[in-house]
Amino acid sequence: MGDAFRKVRSGDPLAIPANTFNAFIDAAIAHRQQQNVGGGRQSAYRQASIVLVRNDSGTDVGQFGVLGISGVVFDPATALEGFQGRVALSGVTPVAGTHEARFVIAAEPIKSGDIGTAYIAGARQVQVSVADANHRFAEIVGGDAAKLASGVAGTAHIIWKEAGTGTKWAIVRFGFSIIPHAGNCA
Repeated sequence: MGDAFRKVRSGDPLAIPANTFNAFIDAAIAHRQQQNVGGGRQSAYRQASIVLVRNDSGTDVGQFGVLGISGVVFDPATALEGFQGRVALSGVTPVAGTHEARFVIAAEPIKSGDIGTAYIAGARQVQVSVADANHRFAEIVGGDAAKLASGVAGTAHIIWKEAGTGTKWAIVRFGFSIIPHAGNCA
């Protein structure tokens, strides 16, 4: 197989392999997202907490939905420039025992197979299945891309939530090592 990014000359037949075309689309989406987020060039801080994610879950994910990180879009062994250019992750429906502390929260609705923006760290709105009103932590729910679940421990710290139990809107701080100690557990 030849060079997927070989330039053509005027008059040459144009045959674009699918992987080349898809790389162009991914690059165009990444460029558009970089231009649209924050009205221009992103600061290093903002770029660090917002990443591109390809929704490989098989279903559409709504804004503030949760995707487990399963890998990268650009493998450095085959697409080093893409890998170095921007953090672009592959996201799947969270799996218990695999995606704890390895998840993103969608910044926008992301259709299955599409690339969109997601938060990988910081304080974000998300729905949480609250089992006990005193829980101060949250974690992924295996098989559920719509919300997190509350608990006495978890990789997301609940800094605010609606009162009561059940599915509640919350603001969580995540993407950092959170190790609860006796003083933080409910």
